[in-house]
Amino acid sequence: MWHKRWFQWLGVLVGLHVIGAAVIVLLISQGSSTGAYWFGAFDGVLIHLWVYWGLWCRRDRRPAQWAAAAIISGDIASLIAVICLTTGSLAGAIAAWGIWAMGAGFGLGLAVIRLVLSPGLSVLGVARTLIDEAIRMKVALVLIVALVLLVPILPLLLDPNERLAYRLETFLIYSLTGTSVLLSLLTIFLACGTICGEISRKQIFMTMTKPIGRGQYLLGKWLGIVLLNGLLLSVAGGGVWVFARVLQQGQARDALDRVEVDQQVLVARLVRAPVPAEAGGLANWYQKRLKKLRAIEPVMYAEPLDPRLASEIRAAVRSDWYRLKQRQTATYMFTGLSSAKGVTETVQLRIKAKSSPAPPDDLIRVRMIVNGYLVPVQPLPYNIAYVVHLPTELIDPDGNLVVQIANINPINPRATFPATVSFPLNEGITVLYTVGSFEANMLRTLAVIWVRLGFLAMLGLAAGSFLGFPTACLISLVIWIIASTSGFLHESLEYYAAFNYDQLDAFGKVRWVVGDFFGKLADGEVWPAIKIIIKLVGSGFMMVVPSFSDYNAVPLVSDGRYVPYGMIGNALLRVGVVWTGLVAAVGYLIFRRRELARIMV
Repeated sequence: MWHKRWFQWLGVLVGLHVIGAAVIVLLISQGSSTGAYWFGAFDGVLIHLWVYWGLWCRRDRRPAQWAAAAIISGDIASLIAVICLTTGSLAGAIAAWGIWAMGAGFGLGLAVIRLVLSPGLSVLGVARTLIDEAIRMKVALVLIVALVLLVPILPLLLDPNERLAYRLETFLIYSLTGTSVLLSLLTIFLACGTICGEISRKQIFMTMTKPIGRGQYLLGKWLGIVLLNGLLLSVAGGGVWVFARVLQQGQARDALDRVEVDQQVLVARLVRAPVPAEAGGLANWYQKRLKKLRAIEPVMYAEPLDPRLASEIRAAVRSDWYRLKQRQTATYMFTGLSSAKGVTETVQLRIKAKSSPAPPDDLIRVRMIVNGYLVPVQPLPYNIAYVVHLPTELIDPDGNLVVQIANINPINPRATFPATVSFPLNEGITVLYTVGSFEANMLRTLAVIWVRLGFLAMLGLAAGSFLGFPTACLISLVIWIIASTSGFLHESLEYYAAFNYDQLDAFGKVRWVVGDFFGKLADGEVWPAIKIIIKLVGSGFMMVVPSFSDYNAVPLVSDGRYVPYGMIGNALLRVGVVWTGLVAAVGYLIFRRRELARIMV
């Protein structure tokens, strides 16, 4: 009986579509476009009412409930989009449709995951229960809604007067960083809350009485969180990609802005750093400077040389290499560019220059010769990256580019501004060339984030297995914050109390630290000695926390730089296998010995 009614309902629905389309075509052929428009609107209303009626009749079925939610929310999004279009806000209409599409994609993916987890295996059953629990958990639901709203609304908050390339970079940074932060919070709260909640509500007693081990229980919980994160990352990543492409079609300020968007942001570029062109490189410069210093201070710079002094000399030599006095010329060689000839027509020489003192017009004028050819260069903006496009024909047969930069006014050498030009270390002068697509770069970035979320899921489960919910969340949040800011914390500790023992072995480092500590105490320098203890404690704590800063691909993808597969491999091995495995082992051992219930006789 039900199948007969279903076919009748479906037949009427198809009939409304066919009749409506036929009448619209007939009216258009008669030249009545206005009549076709109004009849199409009338027919659309009838179709919607008939669909709503069918869903209402089957409202007790879960598929009908999901379909009703999707259709109703789609109609609301369409209404909002129409209102935005009538007010001239195309971006608002796109945002409304984007919110609906991401929400519908999440609902569809959720149904697929529940279907995949439907077989009767105990681990899959625990994972499916966690998926259902996540939808009912208020904190998790709020974070999911925030994620769905973040990506579509973010483009509306960007300043339309900014350069298109800058807007696009800002969108990629904030959207991917926001996605990572929201999913990290969701993972911690869900992982800690699922075990703590079941223990406090005594629901875990029923689970443990079934033929399921505690290891299977933890594995099922972890699998459910990982699958949920994978779905949310896919939805958010798809939204970021769509809106990035939409922003790409926006109005660029000028031709240079368009080139930056198409060739420097939405691409995947390899970066090559310069090396000295002279034989021996900076090592010869180091020896020459050391020889001069020994002539001035023979006792201080005598052998064996203090590691701290050696480190200072190397830093000074490297800084001098990136510094040009008036009319001085420096040579920078970029190697390994043979592969660029087969994949692109040009390579990008990226220069970021400073001047001391700064020129009156904030423009730095230099002369550039690349592999013997004079390359015209526009005046460089002060402390702003400038890109020179060099044809790959300039690359020599060995795959090298030799770049000579002179602190000379190329038009009128006599008018050279009396200043010292410098390039910041690591980013002052580099060569980049396209090797892949933005889409593949995005996928690699999402994969790295997913691995990090897998560790946080196991961390939260391990903490929740023996701690209360507030304490488990606090510890997990602290570890997450330290792991995410590990790069900054490491630099801060180095600046706070620098240990200049780079050239020493492990035993030598221990001896150096002990000697430095007691030496400062003997000299009455109590506070510097205390700083050494603080540095050791901080560095020791950071050693037991994974460094997420080493696996942060967001700055790379937002700058159009290639996210290497090696980053994914290292993240998967060190964070996904080693750290996650260690935390899982500790959590399992504690959870296995925990007494969940006591038998009273």
